[in-house]
Amino acid sequence: MTPEATRAVIALSVIAGFLALVTIVLIGFVDISNPEIAKLVGLIVGYFTAMLNPIIMRYFNERPT
Repeated sequence: MTPEATRAVIALSVIAGFLALVTIVLIGFVDISNPEIAKLVGLIVGYFTAMLNPIIMRYFNERPT
């Protein structure tokens, strides 16, 4: 597997993990009525969002590289 393909697999895995996390929270498997759990979920979602920013800029940019 080439390094570029490996990077793409890692990028898609992070994106899929983010979407799975958000789906689990929105479906209701996580009780976000508890303030501590809601803060933790917000922290984790924020962390994953920060991780997604460079991935999206690298792989889904309009400009050719």
